[in-house]
This record gives sequence, structure tokens and C-alpha cells, in this order.
Amino acid sequence: MIAIASVTVRLRAPEVPGLLQLALVAFGCSAVLTLGVLFGLRVFDLNVRTLIPLAGLMVGNSLAATVLVGRRLVEELRDKRDEVEARLALGNPHATPPSPTYARPYALR
Repeated sequence: MIAIASVTVRLRAPEVPGLLQLALVAFGCSAVLTLGVLFGLRVFDLNVRTLIPLAGLMVGNSLAATVLVGRRLVEELRDKRDEVEARLALGNPHATPPSPTYARPYALR
């Protein structure tokens, strides 16, 4: 399920480089964490009737969010291409946030 979702994300947002590997890791980590909490804390009994729907909901919603974020990021960077080039020309390293729009998510690292 995770592999198919990762390939689907890659097909829906082909302009994002390296998205397949990132999606595999993200979906795998979120599946382990989410399902681990739900079944580890005994919120639900672990059986096929609960595992498959919960995993499907988690992967399906993650897939939609990942595609949306990937497309939005590429779109935003295209719109601000001149600003990104100017920052790089002024000596900012490539790892710094490309614009104030992204300063908040990058600050969480």
C-alpha cells in the first residue's frame, strides 16, 4: 500500500525531484507511528477488519496532502524564482529558506 501510494505521488507531481524516495520514507514513518499508537495503546483491536481500513485512511490522506504540498512548493518557487536567484547570488547557502514564506517550516528543523 505504501509503495503504491509513493509511486502515485510521483506520478501526480512529476516536477518534484526525489519525491518517490521522500514519499516512501514519509509514508513508512507515518504508518509505523500512527498504527503503532492506535494498536499499541489498544485503541482498536488488532485484526484485519481494523488494520486495513485504518491503514487505507492514513495512507490515502497522506497521499493527498503530499501531492498538494509538492505541487504548491514547486509553484511557489517558480513564482519567486528571481528572489531565489538573487539570494543565491548574494551568497546565501542553498539550505536557507528561499523566502519568508518558508521561514517558519524550516525553523522547526
